[in-house]
Formats: sequence, structure tokens, C-alpha cells
Amino acid sequence: MVQPPDTPYECSWSQSGSDCKFTAETVADVIKHISAAHIRNYRQLDHIRCRCNACPLNKVIRRDTLIRHIREIHYGDKYRRKITHP
Repeated sequence: MVQPPDTPYECSWSQSGSDCKFTAETVADVIKHISAAHIRNYRQLDHIRCRCNACPLNKVIRRDTLIRHIREIHYGDKYRRKITHP
């Protein structure tokens, strides 16, 4: 679910049937929150399942890939932007 840019961003992480209530002004702040509050105990190469609400991904992925997945799929913020040459 991609949120409009004029609203605060809500954490979309859900665990044990409970949704996180954290909100922030930027996607970067939400991603920092998810990294610190929800997946901090995992190492960089550990495999984790995305627990964001209504996530279509049905497999475990590396922690670093999960962070990129959440940023791009759940918040619509493309981390790696294409460079265009004139």
C-alpha cells in the first residue's frame, strides 16, 4: 500500500496479530524504525519473512533485501534510481 506524500507515513509491520502504531514524516524515518524496532535482532545475511500488512511476497529473503523490498513495495520509494544520460 503506497501512501500519498502529504500524509504521515505509518509503519506497516504487523506481528502476532498486532499492527505497529509508529508514524513518521518520511519514508526514511519509517525504514529506520523498522530496522531498529522490528528486525534489529537479525544479522545482515539472515533470512526473514516480510510482515508488512497485505504483503504479496510469500518467501523469506535476506535482511538487507527485506529493507529494500519494504521501501520500494510498501512505500513506493525506489531506492536505486536509474541514471539518465542526456
